[in-house]
Amino acid sequence: MNALPVTRGLLLDQESAGEVLGATFARDQGEFFDLIPELADFAATYTSIREAQYGTTAADTLADLDEMLKEFVNA
Repeated sequence: MNALPVTRGLLLDQESAGEVLGATFARDQGEFFDLIPELADFAATYTSIREAQYGTTAADTLADLDEMLKEFVNA
């Protein structure tokens, strides 16, 4: 599983990301759990890019990602 569809879904359309995650979990739990490190890698890369391009601290970026995840879960 590639994290790109999930990541794109989280950034553009949270419902789409939820559908991809749900379908992956239902189809293959091993594949779902393989996706977790890919999403963590995305978060690390995203944090580095925001810091380099915009001077956003890692703490602020992680807080933004945390808020995005909370919105996703509560949607």
